[in-house]
This record gives sequence, structure tokens and C-alpha cells, in this order.
Amino acid sequence: MGCPKVFEAIEKFKPDAIVAGEVAACEMAVIARQLEITQAPIVNVITDYEAEPIWVKPEVHAYMVPDESVRAELIDWGAPAERIEITGIPVDPAFDRVRSMRAAQVNNNLPVVLLMGGGMGPTRMDEVAQQLGESKVPMHIVAVTGHDKRARQKLERLKLKSPVSLQVLGWTDDVAALMQATSILVTKPGGLTIAEAALCSLPTVFFDPIPGAEFVNARRMVDGGAAVISKGANETASMVLELLSNEPSRRAMSLRANKLARPSARKEIAQLVLDLATPAKEMPRRMTA
Repeated sequence: MGCPKVFEAIEKFKPDAIVAGEVAACEMAVIARQLEITQAPIVNVITDYEAEPIWVKPEVHAYMVPDESVRAELIDWGAPAERIEITGIPVDPAFDRVRSMRAAQVNNNLPVVLLMGGGMGPTRMDEVAQQLGESKVPMHIVAVTGHDKRARQKLERLKLKSPVSLQVLGWTDDVAALMQATSILVTKPGGLTIAEAALCSLPTVFFDPIPGAEFVNARRMVDGGAAVISKGANETASMVLELLSNEPSRRAMSLRANKLARPSARKEIAQLVLDLATPAKEMPRRMTA
């Protein structure tokens, strides 16, 4: 949605607060205030473990951040410390409850390896699946390719043999169910994905993180003892196989992942936004009293 349409929507709906979950959304909200299209308070919600200076604007009323390191970054760039709240990363309410495993046809006797590539999957997802298939270690692989049709086609061409099975999915709304049934997650380290993995207490193997936010995200989980970082398909498959063969290690990683989870992040952010919006709604009443 371009700036004119955003400004039109703001004028039409007259929001009591604007929540920006992406840098461009923050910039458009700031411009709207500067143009006096709105006086709604702006709340930035940062969903990676690394921020950018462009998030920091004098018009922003509050910053919701994953951890102390992001808070320190924002302060270094000039954000007022009193406007920053450490809340964790909010995730979909589906992760608040145990769901049925209807997204995948899983043999309960096999460990599930969930292979994900983010919005556009890594081009070597098929190589990882192939390596795991050739290991002959019993497992059920569920590969989620999102909107990446090419990755899906490559995976669907694989012919894996028992005791390894493969199910390929495109876009799915059942990620919560999949994660809750998974033994090991193999993924690109997006901020939301790792927050979801932590809530599901998932041992995670990160696949080729991109320098920048992805690598910082991955290091956050690795430093917490909940994940490992791999480079290349061979190393990724080797790490998965090592974890499958070492249940005590998987259990320890699962417990550490659980300690990193922030299950109340969404509710905390919502309450803080409502607290900011309330004075704006009450102001006309006070002025006419």
C-alpha cells in the first residue's frame, strides 16, 4: 500500500494509535503526523533482535523490543530510554493452545523434522531433504515452502525411501500445529519464526543465516543454548542427524528454548498500546468538561 492510500486510510478511520511493525510503516506514520493528518501516538514493534537507526524518530511515542540488546541500540541512536519497553516478539494466538496435527499425516512412531524457508524458502531445501533421505535414519520430514513455487517443485521431485518420508506443503496456516508436533526445526532465522519456535520449545538448526538481522537472530538462540547454526546442506543434515541420535541433547535444547519464550508479549504490547490510546480518546471529554 502506497503512502497516499495509507494517509487516506488514516484520515478515514482516525485511529487512536498507530502500531508500526515494519520500518516503512513507521516512516509513513511519522509523515502522517508531520502533515497533521493524525495526532495518534505511534508505537514501533521491532520483531528482530537487531534494529536500525531509521526506527528512531522524535514523533514515535513508544518502542516495543525483543530484548535488552535492541533497547541499547535504540538508546545509542537517540531514542529516549523511558519510551522503550522490553516485551519480546508477539506471535499468532494459535501458539497459545495445543492444536491437532491435521496439517501433516504423521506416523506417531517417527520423529518429525520441520523444514521451513521463511516467506521465500532457501533454494537448497531440497538438498537438505535429499541428504536426510539418504541417511536412512527413520524420520518424517515436513517441508513448508511458503510462496516459493520453485522450492516446492524441487522438493516434490524427490523420491525418498523408507524409513524416511517426506511431505511438501506450500503456504499453510497450520504452522502452530506443525511446530507443536515437531522434534527438530530446520529454518531460516526470522524473528517471528524463532519466537514461535521458543514458544513450542523447539530445538532448532538454522540454515545459512544472511549477515545482518538473520545472523543476529540466530546467535540469540544459539547463545541461549536452544539452537545451532549450519552452513550448507551437508552440514545442516549432519546436525539434524546428530540431534536425532541424541535425545538428552534435544531435551536440553528444548528446555532452553522454553526459557527464551515470551508468551505474554502480544498481551503486553496490546495493553501498552491501549494505555497510550486512552488519553487521546479522553482528551475531547476533558476539554469540554
